Amino acid sequence: MCHNDTHPERIRPIYRWEQALSMLVPIPGMSMLKFVVPDPHPPAVDPPPPDAEVRRLAHALIQKALDVACGMRPMVQLDRRRFARPVHVHLAARLRGSDLRGPVAVRSLHLAPGTGGPEGLEVYGTAVCAATTIGYTARLSTDWPGRLLSFRVL
Repeated sequence: MCHNDTHPERIRPIYRWEQALSMLVPIPGMSMLKFVVPDPHPPAVDPPPPDAEVRRLAHALIQKALDVACGMRPMVQLDRRRFARPVHVHLAARLRGSDLRGPVAVRSLHLAPGTGGPEGLEVYGTAVCAATTIGYTARLSTDWPGRLLSFRVL
């Protein structure tokens, strides 16, 4: 849609290149020269990576959950203090609905700050179970002694 003076009720859309031009400010005394005004918001600083203790805790909890998901460990070995109810529910459903069984090894584990609240970490990565690569995602509470709040095998 273009700007049309005969129809003032129509609103002309603003295109991305026009937004970029609005950041240009004329230099006093120079009619043709302009300079770019920098963005007023500084770039976000990445939070420091979690320490080795948290990484070991996450790896241990994920390994246990994956062992249950691949049938290498019984469900009763998951402590309710360390594994929340949604984790138990998902793993029980996965055991009923999946034929994937065998030894499992965590191949990658990534930790990121949680988006759902002030505490916790998002954990995601890949594992190999019975020669099949699977993905997983989880939410880990960092309160001592640590608790797996949610877990999904993708």
